[in-house]
Amino acid sequence: MRTRNSSWGNRRIDGELADLGIIIAASIMWEVLTNAGIDPAPQRDTGPTWASFLRSQAAAILACDFVVDLPDVSKAYVLAVIERAKGIWGYAPLLVTLANTREVLFLVNRPGNAPSHLDAATWIDRAIDLVCPSAPRVCVRGDTDFSLTANVDLWAEKVDFVFGMDNNITLRAHAETLDEKAWKRLERPTPYETRTGKTRTRRHNRKKEVVKQREFLNLELNYEDVAEFTYKPKKCQRSCRVVVVRKNISRTKGENVLIDEIRYLTTPSPASTTSGSDADQSWEA
Repeated sequence: MRTRNSSWGNRRIDGELADLGIIIAASIMWEVLTNAGIDPAPQRDTGPTWASFLRSQAAAILACDFVVDLPDVSKAYVLAVIERAKGIWGYAPLLVTLANTREVLFLVNRPGNAPSHLDAATWIDRAIDLVCPSAPRVCVRGDTDFSLTANVDLWAEKVDFVFGMDNNITLRAHAETLDEKAWKRLERPTPYETRTGKTRTRRHNRKKEVVKQREFLNLELNYEDVAEFTYKPKKCQRSCRVVVVRKNISRTKGENVLIDEIRYLTTPSPASTTSGSDADQSWEA
C-alpha cells in the first residue's frame, strides 16, 4: 500500500486499513514502517503557498463581495468587484438613492479607507441635475460627514437639503448660549399601534440586570428639546438654518447615579425656511 502511494504516512495507511476492517494502532504502523526502512511521515509536496499564488496571479484575479451596510441602517445588496493587482478594495461604496422609492441613482465604488464625503459633492450635483427636471421639489439628505459647506451656496439655489453636522466646539457654544425660552420639548411620534390595540408580552430584560450588577456605565434618554438659529460657515456666503436637538441623558453606574449628560445634534438646512424669533440669532464661524 505504501509502495503504491509514496506520500501516505502511518496515519493514512492506518485509516485505509480500518476501512477494510483491519484495526491496527497508528503507533504499531509507525513501528512497522520504521523497521522496514520507510519514512512513516513523508514530506508532502504542498506546492506554492497561498500568498505566493496570489502574488503570481494577482493581475488576473477579481475579488467579489456583497456590501449590505448603509449609513441609514437599511440593506442594499451591492456586488463589488475589486482588482487585486491595483490594491483597490471597494468596501466603501458611495450610494446615491431616491428616498421615496429606494431607487439607486448612482453607485460609485471606492477604496475601503475612503471617508464618506469623498467626491460626494460631484455625484450629488449629478443626482440633482437628473432629478430636478422631473420633481417640483428636491431635498438632499446625508449623514454627519456630508456637510460639505463649500457647496451650500450652490445647492441652496436649486434644492432644499438636510445634512447632519459634527458636534464641533463652535456649534455647541452657539447651542449653549441660546435662551432657555428658545427651547421647546420635542415630542416623538407615538410607536406603531396594532389594530387590536394589543402587543406581545416582552421577555424579561436580563441585560439591564447584568449592566447594573457589573457596574457598567448605563445611559438612558430622559427627554429632548429642540431649537434653531442661523449660522454662517466659513466657506459660505449665505447663512444656514441650523436645527439643534438637546438630549438629556441620565448616567448610572451600578447603584450610583451620576451627573446627567447633555448632548447636541445639529442639522443645517437652507435659511430661507427659517421663521420666528430664533432666526434673529445669527452666528458666524
